[in-house]
Amino acid sequence: MKKLFAILFLVFNTVISAYSQPVLKINTDKFIQRFSIGAGLGTLIPVENYKMVKGNKLLVDLTLRYKFSNEFSSGFDINFEDDNSAAVSYLNFDARYSYLNYRNTLIPYFEIGIGAYYGKELLAKDEVFMYYSETKSYFGGSVGTGLDLKLSPYAALDLNFKYHSFTFNEPLHFFTVLACIRFNL
Repeated sequence: MKKLFAILFLVFNTVISAYSQPVLKINTDKFIQRFSIGAGLGTLIPVENYKMVKGNKLLVDLTLRYKFSNEFSSGFDINFEDDNSAAVSYLNFDARYSYLNYRNTLIPYFEIGIGAYYGKELLAKDEVFMYYSETKSYFGGSVGTGLDLKLSPYAALDLNFKYHSFTFNEPLHFFTVLACIRFNL
């Protein structure tokens, strides 16, 4: 009888340990720790006959992100072009989905955003001067992809490529390629 109880006890413990319920992981991140701020540089690449931009332009990027979960985050980007005479700057609100997490170091993502695009129209050009209109704002959107490279638990390098479109008398399109370093708060 003792052997039967011992065998039942071993079988019962084996079954219970094999089919035990997973322990819920408690999220210890504080609200402020989900925010990150960053700054970076990149380039604006015009598509087709883009009269507002002649050639590639240097962009300065400032960003604020909030991480809802490991997969979803939202952000706010401000980009300034280096040429003040024909600036095409924009404010963009975006949603980001990270679809793969390789050892919590390389995190590729897709991104979609909407925002306001600011620019000046080229009115006239002579041999010395270019004449632009006042700065105007336009509604537009962007779609992109990128890669977050975590440098430490507190810092990440964000490399992204986006396609932007907005309407200024006619639809205008351009690409941006940016590298941004972000720090968690």
